[in-house]
Amino acid sequence: MGPMGPAGAVGATGPMGPVGPAGAAGATGPMGPVGPAGAAGATGPMGPVGPAGAVGATGPMGPVGPAGAVGATGATGPQGPQGEIGPAGPIGADGPQGPTGPTGPAGTVTAAAPVANATDSENVVNQFNELLANLRTAGLLAPNP
Repeated sequence: MGPMGPAGAVGATGPMGPVGPAGAAGATGPMGPVGPAGAAGATGPMGPVGPAGAVGATGPMGPVGPAGAVGATGATGPQGPQGEIGPAGPIGADGPQGPTGPTGPAGTVTAAAPVANATDSENVVNQFNELLANLRTAGLLAPNP
């Protein structure tokens, strides 16, 4: 056979053939960005009431409330029996001072013998002891025990 001749012109596209069998699934791609939040939906109807739970522990006692109003006074009851005599009460306060009595006769005071003034620190004790002795002699100071 002889050499191949030049290629002819491209012909018209033919009709599409039947779809072939599906290929194997590819790898999952990366997750896309989160879209904007949608509008809140309407509140649904209330569900049925559930069963009652167990009774909990008793809580601490609360504060005491304010006192209530005083009620009306009741009727007077019968008089009780005579009680025992109680202890004597405390002594009362002193009364006011009475009037001053008459003045008695004037008393006689015997003067003690004089003692010279001390002249220096050495004779102070001697002068003092002499003064004490003179007061005892005059009866103005009790005797030495």
